[in-house]
Amino acid sequence: MLSYLHSFHAGNHADILKHITLLYTLEYFNKKPKPYTIFDTHSGRGLYDLQGEAALKTGEAANGICKLLEIAASLEKSGKCCVEAENGLFAVKDGLVAEETVQGASEDGLGASSREEALEELKAYLSFVKEMLKKGFYPGSPAFERSFLSEGSVLFLTELHKKEYASLSENIAELENFFNVNKRVSIKIQNEDAFSFLKASLPPAIKRGFVLCDPSYEEKLDYVNTSEAMQYLHKKWSGASILLWYPLLSNREEEIENMKQALLSSVKMRDCHTEVLDACLLVDTKDSHIETSLDEAIGNPKPRLYGSGMLVVNPCWGLDLHLKKTLPFLSELLGRDNNGTYSVEML
Repeated sequence: MLSYLHSFHAGNHADILKHITLLYTLEYFNKKPKPYTIFDTHSGRGLYDLQGEAALKTGEAANGICKLLEIAASLEKSGKCCVEAENGLFAVKDGLVAEETVQGASEDGLGASSREEALEELKAYLSFVKEMLKKGFYPGSPAFERSFLSEGSVLFLTELHKKEYASLSENIAELENFFNVNKRVSIKIQNEDAFSFLKASLPPAIKRGFVLCDPSYEEKLDYVNTSEAMQYLHKKWSGASILLWYPLLSNREEEIENMKQALLSSVKMRDCHTEVLDACLLVDTKDSHIETSLDEAIGNPKPRLYGSGMLVVNPCWGLDLHLKKTLPFLSELLGRDNNGTYSVEML
C-alpha cells in the first residue's frame, strides 16, 4: 500500500517518541570513534513543512512537537508557565502560576526537578528540532541520521513511494547545504520495497549498527510482514540494535501483540540473554480510539492513535533510563484530559 504519507502526521506524539529513541541511539554510537551502518526502512521525505496543507489539515504537530517546544521554552525560562487552549492550539502566557496549570498534568503532577531533569535529557533533541525549524523544516528520521552520522559510516534510506523518494533525495542534498557537511560518509537512497532490500543487504560490511523500522501498518498483513522481516534481520545480524516503532490502535490490538510476541520469542530463542526494551507513550485511553479514514478524522477530537511504542532489540546502554526520565514529562504534557501515561520495561 502506498496511500500513507507522513506529511499528515509529522511532529505528532509518535514522532517524538521515535525521534528521542533514535537520537539517543545515534549519540551512543557516536561515543566510539568507529563507523557503523544504519538502515532506515521507511524513510519518508526526510524534511517536512509544519505550516503546509497536510500538517495543518490534521493539526497533529500542534498537539505534539509545537506544544512541547512552547512548554519547554517557558519552563526553561521561569520554571513554571501558564498554558491556555486556543482553538485547539496552545499559547504560552507570561507570569508565574501553579504547576497544575500545565496542560495534560497528571493528578499528582510532576515536580519542578523532574521536569528540569526531563528537559535536560531532551536538550539535544529540542535544540536540533529548533535549529531545523529556523531553516523552515521539521526533521524526519533521515534528517537526524544524516546530521549525526559519524565519519566512515553508512546510511541506507529506503522509500517505496516515488514522489516521497524524489523529495527524500532532494532533501538529503539540502541537509548537506544547511550544515556544510564535510564528513566522509556513504549515503544510499533506494526506491524499492524496504524488507526485500534489507534481506538482500544482510549482513552489512560494517557490522556495528542499527535498524530503524516504522512501517505505516495500513493492512493486517503489515504486522506479520514486519515481524518476519525483523526476525530475519536478527538471525542474519544478531548484534544489531533493532528500533521498531509500532502504533497503539484498539482495533489492531491482537495484530500488534502477535507481532511483538513473535519477534520477542524468536530473539529469546536464539539467545535468552538478549535484551529487549518495550517503551510506550500513551496520550489517551485505549477506548478513546476510533477507526476512521483520514478525512473523517479531521476535526474529530478522538485520536486515530491513542499512543505508540518502541520495541528495541539490543538497546544501547542507558536507553531505558533516558526514557524513564523523559516519558513521564511527555505523557503529562501531551496527554489529553489528564489521560497521558507511559511504560518502560525490559523484557
